[in-house]
Amino acid sequence: MSLISSLSAPSDRVRPLQSDYASQPVLTLKTDLTHKGTFGEETIVITVDQLIVYAELDDVQHVRIAIALAELHAPRLDTLVGGGTLQVEIAGEVVDLAWFTNAKQAAFGRLVAYLEDLTRYQAAVLAGQAEAVAPAPLEAIEEERHCPNCKLLLPQGATVCPACMNKGQIIARLAAYLVPYRKQTALLAILILSSTGLGLVAPYLTRPLADQVLVPISPSLSLEQRYTWLGAIVLTMMLAQILSQTINIVQGRTAAWLTHQLAHDLRAQLYRHL
Repeated sequence: MSLISSLSAPSDRVRPLQSDYASQPVLTLKTDLTHKGTFGEETIVITVDQLIVYAELDDVQHVRIAIALAELHAPRLDTLVGGGTLQVEIAGEVVDLAWFTNAKQAAFGRLVAYLEDLTRYQAAVLAGQAEAVAPAPLEAIEEERHCPNCKLLLPQGATVCPACMNKGQIIARLAAYLVPYRKQTALLAILILSSTGLGLVAPYLTRPLADQVLVPISPSLSLEQRYTWLGAIVLTMMLAQILSQTINIVQGRTAAWLTHQLAHDLRAQLYRHL
């Protein structure tokens, strides 16, 4: 199901309100899709008592949806192909509030987590629980950091751009962990190359098997010679397969041992650093 074909109009239960919103915003978040499924921005504003969605009409921001937080239940994301929708339950009905692409997935995930904490707090207040504590507003939910050099969007929680980092230094750092196990590393490299070479034996012998033995292009070989070639080719393929499987077993055991040792060294280095 495509994203655009899955969009639905806002519920009749949620209508724009015309009152004056004097409450200070607790947090805001901009979408990158409109409620019509086109690319554009709508603004979600959460105040101390309302969730408001603003949409642009004739270059003017208008209130499209306004919901009292006390009426809002079960906030969640409905993941679609290429994006998703922010949904809530109002009077037992599921309502789509906003739409977004995958680029906004992380930000909307944090928004839903905050709304869940907020609805739990509202329920506790209505139940008369004096010890209920209001959730702290999320910081920089909308901020998307870009690399100052290439301007690419940085991954969530990352401070280093993957495209701009020095790949040579990374390889050198990784290679330093292999120095104590250089013999095992060399053995593993030889096994990998040997396995790759043996894997090419069967395709290489397929051509003479077809052209000289099974369906000879020219009758250059007698029937007895063709039988001899057939036996030799089949035997070579079998030996190559047996040897390849043996090498794969040794290669797997060597790689598992080396991986275990490297993981142990990394954990030990981390503990020493802490």
